[in-house]
Amino acid sequence: MRRSVLARAVDLDPMVPWLLSITLGDEVPDGVVHRFLAVPAAASPRLLLRSDRHRAGARAAWRQVSSTSWRSSVRRAALTGALLAGAARVAPGRVVTWRASPGPETVAARIADLVGRPVELVAVSLGPVRANRKPVLQLADRHGRDVAWAKLGRDPLTARLVERERVALAEVGPALGGVHVPRLLGGGSWGGVQVLVTAPLPARSSRALARATLVETVRAVHGTAGSTAQVAPRLGDLVRHPRLADLAQLAARVDGTRHQLRLGAWHGDLHAGNLGAARDGRAILWDWERWEAGVPLGADLLHHDLQSWVVAGRMPRAAAAEALVRRAPEILGPLGVGAAAAERVVVDYLVRLAARYVEDRQPESGAAVGAMEQWIFPALRGALSER
Repeated sequence: MRRSVLARAVDLDPMVPWLLSITLGDEVPDGVVHRFLAVPAAASPRLLLRSDRHRAGARAAWRQVSSTSWRSSVRRAALTGALLAGAARVAPGRVVTWRASPGPETVAARIADLVGRPVELVAVSLGPVRANRKPVLQLADRHGRDVAWAKLGRDPLTARLVERERVALAEVGPALGGVHVPRLLGGGSWGGVQVLVTAPLPARSSRALARATLVETVRAVHGTAGSTAQVAPRLGDLVRHPRLADLAQLAARVDGTRHQLRLGAWHGDLHAGNLGAARDGRAILWDWERWEAGVPLGADLLHHDLQSWVVAGRMPRAAAAEALVRRAPEILGPLGVGAAAAERVVVDYLVRLAARYVEDRQPESGAAVGAMEQWIFPALRGALSER
């Protein structure tokens, strides 16, 4: 079949042809033409936005790009304007054209059957290059209104995470009344690809989520440790990997006091990119693929603050991890976690985070978080020396 992506192969992220092929159909000379604006570039896209449906693509850009700073607000406005003006004219070097012949086994066709009406792919979030990178599709009807979102697992790691999220949503969705959670529509293995399909979430407010609401959200998630939650291993079991062996003494100390900690469920990846405020003031929380039981109360709040300091605050990871150890009692105080318990919770959290990066092979992927010897390990050794 003739390749119809209008970009040199060397300049195109290899995930893009794979994604469009399984979602829209194999490329053929007389197929339907779709055009997407690759942001920031075709070689390293984090977003694909539909450019041949100007209004639908612009609405997708407005929803997909955050506006937590003036820079991101300017970037979102520029993207929206480019799509409304016709991205092929404004940024021709970033437009990816795909000529496809839709078939009954494509992901888009399966989702159309699932929701009972035709759908169009209007945006794809690809995210940064890392071991657990997976496409998230935004699908709309012919009027550009959101119909469904779909997450695709492309390899054993991401397929496992997608399936874990499906199980989590089936359990958590009905139980978490005070928080907006994606409604599960379906999923499973489609053509060798693990797929999760959810209904659209409520519209987000322009206001940031209040800290008190965030604390209550963490408390609510803590109480969702249902029968299908994967039980998180004890720290002693996590540090058996050679890269983590020097943390064994620290893990043993925390494991020895676990009976003094309040254990429950955690979301596992609570940060600003997975969290928003609805117009009714309640939290909106998505990406449940790391949901686990048997984790101390407060781990989600620590993860949220660490990620905020690094991403929004642009704090170096090493400084952020050290600050987290030092400020854990202050951060966890609103949850009713005492100072002594907070010291154990922050160690438990950082060891779990390091073990996750090892299991996901983040160091081998080249992701910045994988350089744990430069940021997580020094903070943990500091915690050990203080205690």
